[in-house]
Amino acid sequence: KKGNMQIYNEPLNPYSMTLKKGLQHLKHQFQARQYYMSGEDELVNFKCEFDKCEPPIPSNTNEDVLLDDIYTLFPHYPNMQVHWKIEVSFIVPYKRTIDIGRNNLPKNVPFQDISLNQKTKFNPLLYECDLHRLKLIEDTVFLINQKSNSGLQLLLHEVIKNGFLHDLIIDRLSISRKKIKKQINYNEKNPNELILNDLILTILNELKILYHDDIHKQMGYPLQLHQICAILLYCGKSCNENFSYEQIQFRHHNWPYLDGYMQEAIRILHKHERREENEMEVYCGLKNVRLENIKEIKSGFFISHVSTSDDIQVAQMYRSHQGCILHFHPSMRRSNWIDSCDVSWISPFKHEREILFSRSFVGNFDERKHTRISAWNAKVESEDEYTQMILLTWTRYDQFIQQTMNISKILNHSMDLNLIYTILVTVKENMFKYFIFI
Repeated sequence: KKGNMQIYNEPLNPYSMTLKKGLQHLKHQFQARQYYMSGEDELVNFKCEFDKCEPPIPSNTNEDVLLDDIYTLFPHYPNMQVHWKIEVSFIVPYKRTIDIGRNNLPKNVPFQDISLNQKTKFNPLLYECDLHRLKLIEDTVFLINQKSNSGLQLLLHEVIKNGFLHDLIIDRLSISRKKIKKQINYNEKNPNELILNDLILTILNELKILYHDDIHKQMGYPLQLHQICAILLYCGKSCNENFSYEQIQFRHHNWPYLDGYMQEAIRILHKHERREENEMEVYCGLKNVRLENIKEIKSGFFISHVSTSDDIQVAQMYRSHQGCILHFHPSMRRSNWIDSCDVSWISPFKHEREILFSRSFVGNFDERKHTRISAWNAKVESEDEYTQMILLTWTRYDQFIQQTMNISKILNHSMDLNLIYTILVTVKENMFKYFIFI
């Protein structure tokens, strides 16, 4: 089991494998798997909890002994399964992370220039406190997933099926959409038959260029083409409008692959950014959206992906004449549990200086834990008849900031705030475990 209690099956030959070699083999397997999935391959923690294995392994066992010698006296051996509980963590090596300073991007673009490329925003329900509803969304989307050798086939097929073939090609007025679909062997019921012809589906050429971008190279090329494609479709193609609208209407099942691949891409890029070195504040403008009869939200979650910018003028443009501006506190970017990333190197609209926040993911977390570590709080900072400014902060920041500052004051500010926070979190989590499980 790894990280958040995932189960892996791995065959080991007990007659030739020692306990030490078995653990080393699993370590290498985990490392290769994690590098493939997210680019993380620097080992932080690897620990086998022998007493929690099934059957338990005595703590004084010599690691050079054969597995056969360990299990030979157990009933039903060798026809048995054993379960090892292993804690293992990897991170992206520092050399493959990127600075999130953005001095090379254009800023303060005139209003009229931005509006030419404006993407419609639909966010009347940006937050959702009902975790069961979020879980229902994910269960529904999961059931739709089809198997394919190519994530690109599934994604591009989905785009065509939803009526946005024009986002994938250079517009050819002389050729009908029906003929183009025939040329690429489009079958509405079978994505696996789609032919990825880059002479027709010209977006494939854009993806290849982005894949070899200098920023992606510095990261070690962690994204696959279908993940880059998902970000590009959201940031720079017309299907973004329909996709966003379907999400806030809880119709995630219409775009399961675009949604899923975006989550994957944002999660991976999130791990490759040195967010802890920056105190960036970002903003999101929502047209005709206001919090009514409420001044504060506790434990909010995103039901759709959220586009933000560190340039407040971009947010003001999207807000238009009336609406709200979401002001993201630096803790929102720094949180390891709220995935966000800089996508300006993928987006064709560099002046928007776009940073994406992923739709909230519930996974296998229990509601109490999810609310404790993955949610955000919101409160109205200021408002007038035209604009409501809403501040979003990570729940953990709100939970610990006052305690951290008080302790720092007692210590005459002699200890790093991050160290104080780490100690507080560790103590609190250990107390929580004691209260729940002992």
